[in-house]
Amino acid sequence: MNDRDGVFRYEINRSNPYIASFLDALTVEQQKTFMEMAKILSATIPYEDMQSRFAMDQRADNFTLNDDQARVFAKQMWTLNEHMGLTPERFVEYFRNTEPMSLCRNGEMILKEVSHV
Repeated sequence: MNDRDGVFRYEINRSNPYIASFLDALTVEQQKTFMEMAKILSATIPYEDMQSRFAMDQRADNFTLNDDQARVFAKQMWTLNEHMGLTPERFVEYFRNTEPMSLCRNGEMILKEVSHV
């Protein structure tokens, strides 16, 4: 993010479906606490080291999510979203192309399974 003053910084994308769902499940006070923690994490991420490693073509191994891990994650997300009135169809549509579910070969099938589509 670029501030009006031209200062560049990273921050949590609150419109990311996973973050938005998580925040919606929290009280206002919990949301404030979470966002304060997110600011601390954003400020302490080792950007210079990451940039240096990327420049040297050092990358972390590609992350993949196996079916069991995806199922646990999907169940957690469904529990959060079900209480907010999200339909199973909308849930699948919302999360199937969003990481980490998009990193799982059977991600869409697992989302349908846990939401009973």
